[in-house]
Amino acid sequence: MKIKNIIKSIFSYFGIFLFRADKIKIKNFLNKIYIYDTGYNLIKIGEGDQDGSYLIPSALKDIKYCFSPGVGETVNFENHLKKKNIKSFLADGTLFKNKIKKIDYDFINKNINTYYDKKNIKLEQWINLKLKKKEQKNLLLQMDIEGNEYSIILDVSRDVLKKFKILIIEFHDFYNLGSPAGLQLYTDVFMKLLQDFYICHIHPNNCCGYVNLNKISIPQVMEFTFINKKNVRKLNKIKYKLPHRLDIKNSKNSPNLELPEQFYR
Repeated sequence: MKIKNIIKSIFSYFGIFLFRADKIKIKNFLNKIYIYDTGYNLIKIGEGDQDGSYLIPSALKDIKYCFSPGVGETVNFENHLKKKNIKSFLADGTLFKNKIKKIDYDFINKNINTYYDKKNIKLEQWINLKLKKKEQKNLLLQMDIEGNEYSIILDVSRDVLKKFKILIIEFHDFYNLGSPAGLQLYTDVFMKLLQDFYICHIHPNNCCGYVNLNKISIPQVMEFTFINKKNVRKLNKIKYKLPHRLDIKNSKNSPNLELPEQFYR
């Protein structure tokens, strides 16, 4: 028996499986995850140089409401939106009571999930709970829910997604692209989003380094900004360099991560 087969047998015996990344499928996936100039300048929402700021297109006109699942350590983003007369709804079922008391927003102590119970609520249910049907348009979504974003996007209907003008979603664990199941999950999620949205910015979170796939170093965690296709003014390659001059490091004490040119050249 060849050495390679012996090693595979040993790993399989202990319940550990070795996956061979499908180079062609990974390349096809990455070729679709592309940043465009959609006709708007990018602006930073979230004042100062602390984590919790994001770059979005300067298309805030007609946006009155933001849904922000995953509160974390700061409401810097929501505070800045408040100054622009945009109301934020917050949801997080993981916070302790002392933290909840400090949140001066419309807040529910529930996690956004694919089912409903005392500690969980579906995205569509949450929207219907807070807004009348006629108000459910030109919405903003800012979602950082530590890896649960994939199941949420697959669960929510396309009609609900199309109610959003801008999406800001932090995607985690890109090392999963190296397995067939992970690659299929990421493909399903992004192809669903790209039916109705274009990517207008990607910012690598410097918290977790890179994963190397097909000789491309891909950041493990990245913040994606999408704009609804119906609001796009034009569609061109970006001409500026990345990182964008307004981008800030998520972790001040960690080295910056550069986005591979694969995503925009």
